[in-house]
Amino acid sequence: NEAGQMQPAKLQTQDLGELLQEVESSPQLLWYRQCPKARVKTKFLMAVASLVRALTQGSPLVKPWLEQHPALQSLAQKIMKRLFVLPGLGNILETWHEGRLACYNATLSLA
Repeated sequence: NEAGQMQPAKLQTQDLGELLQEVESSPQLLWYRQCPKARVKTKFLMAVASLVRALTQGSPLVKPWLEQHPALQSLAQKIMKRLFVLPGLGNILETWHEGRLACYNATLSLA
């Protein structure tokens, strides 16, 4: 590589599947709620929401991954249900994610 910069590791579909399996089955998945920093919670949820939404909606960017590892979609569904389905409200993933994106866009337009 040029100028001594490191190249990012290429994420393998199998690695993503294993990671999602670990996350989904981990009781620590819900520990983010105990974090006192709202910014950290939001970053965590935004990262998870972005990936889960892409996988569950079959985004063209992740279609090759889904073709190689069909279980990714069901793992993403399980994570979505644990984090973004609330009693009395149902599935808030799309609404929450769109709201965060709108806030980020508004902030960027002010910069």
